This record gives sequence, structure tokens and C-alpha cells, in this order.
Amino acid sequence: MPLILEIIERAPEWMHFLVVPYDLLDYEWGEEKFERSPNVTVVTPFSVPMREIYASADILIHPTFLSETYGKVVLEASLAGLPVLSSDRGNLPAHVRYTLPYDAGPEKWIEEISKVVNKKPNTIVAVEKCLNKPEKALKVVMENAERGERLTDMKITWYSANYPGVVSAISSLAALVGAERINSPEESGDMLILGGWNRQYEKFLKPGQRTWVYFCSNLAQVEMDVTNSEKELLLQLRDLYRKGMIEGLFVTEDQRWFNELVGIRAVHIPAVVPDYKFEKRDKLKGGNAACFFSPHPRKNLLVQLAACS
Repeated sequence: MPLILEIIERAPEWMHFLVVPYDLLDYEWGEEKFERSPNVTVVTPFSVPMREIYASADILIHPTFLSETYGKVVLEASLAGLPVLSSDRGNLPAHVRYTLPYDAGPEKWIEEISKVVNKKPNTIVAVEKCLNKPEKALKVVMENAERGERLTDMKITWYSANYPGVVSAISSLAALVGAERINSPEESGDMLILGGWNRQYEKFLKPGQRTWVYFCSNLAQVEMDVTNSEKELLLQLRDLYRKGMIEGLFVTEDQRWFNELVGIRAVHIPAVVPDYKFEKRDKLKGGNAACFFSPHPRKNLLVQLAACS
């Protein structure tokens, strides 16, 4: 947000910014912050369909400091034929034509915005590029889902931070394995999924229910060198495993974290990239509890979902 504020404050008068906050708190903060800015409109969250917002814009600016895999807003804007200028974090450069370092400075961002807007990119080309990128990964997901056992008799307890990308990922996993999704500790089911770090996961652990899956989505999480909270949760889950409260297989892509799992069933899998075939999938079949940690910026969430199936 600080970078966006600097861009808006220094932008020329002809640049008009349409700000779409995540929630009402951000909206109220944004209204107060931009109330004297004639070139800014703050949209009430969920009041206008995003399709209309994309249609009214000339460019989507996405100066995120997070490592995105498949940023949902970026994909939606591309499908709408809208050029995207994003930071070069995570997997975004594989999907976005125009990128800048996050710390390039507001002047450089403003300069690049002007260039992209004046290029008037071909909408059809932009949409085709967006559609073709995830096609291979999606094919792998569907092939693995057809071969794998569908968990239609299971109930999924889903607990997640309410970010669109994380919610979408968890919903996709529930649909992929054919399970019913519930979202309440009182109705806890056979499979537990947590999207991102959350200290309240213990509310879902019930005596006598020992089949759980923990799914840590880094779809829109801060890079792993910024916070140790994910490792802290891994260690807590490891201790629960040793106490017999959960059981199954732990999976990690980070060798440093794998070293913390000595003495329990664990598999170290190299960083997942879009064309990875998941040769070790057979080792996952026996797992009743799986922990997915994906700090690598080129991870592919879709292939991980295929493994879960």
C-alpha cells in the first residue's frame, strides 16, 4: 500500500486511479486517505462486479511485495484483455508481460504505466496468452484426479484467511477430491484444511478423529524469509504427530524444514514447477495427514492439488 500511495500522489493529473479495497476497513481507510485526491475513486467492496471494473480500466497496477503463484486478480484482468503491470515477485513474470522490481520507485512505476497505456496492447493476444499458460498444469491436475481415488465420502473442514486467492484454492481442492466442504469447528469432518497460518487450528482437533490434512497455501503469502510463522506451525504439528493426535505423512519442499521432521514419516520433494510430473505421488497415497510447504517462488499450486487428489 505505501508504494501505491506514492504512485498516486506523484502521478500526473490525467492518470485516474480506481482503488478496489479488500474489505470495509480498507475502504474506510482509503476514503479518508484519498478524499482530497481528484484523480482517485475508491469503490465500495463487492458493490460493483469486477468485470465492469476491468472493462472501465486501461491497465491493472499490481505492485505487490508478495510472491504470487497464480495471482487471481492478475489472471482475471488478463482474461478481460486488460494489460497488467506487476512487480517481478514469485511466478508473476511467467504470466505478466510488463513487470518491474517492487522497489523500483514511484517515478519508474509512473513512467512504465504511461508506456503500457500508450501501447494499446492487442486484447485478443493478451487473453490467448492468459488461457494458454495454465493449460498444461491443468491437464496434469485432471489426469491425476482421474487416476486418484475420489474422497466422496469425506467431509472437509475448511479454515482459511479470507483472501480471494486462498479461498479459491481451497474451494478448488474440495471440488477436486469430490468432498463436502464445511466451515465450522462444531461440524468438524474427516479432513482438516488450513489455508495459511492460523493459530486457531487447534479448535478443530477433536478426540477420536485422527485423519486430517493440513494444506498451507502460499498463494498470496509473504516470502518465507520475512516470517517464521509457517515453520512454527510445522513444529507444532510435528509435536501433535508425536503425541498421536494426528497421523500420516509430512511433505515439504524446503530442506531446512525437512531436517526438523527426523523420526516421523516425511518426504522431501524438490520445488514444484509447471512441468513437474510428481514422480513421488505414490508415496503420498498412504498419508492421512499431509503438510504442504512451498516457499519456492516457482511453485505450482495446481500440481500440488493433483497430488492431494
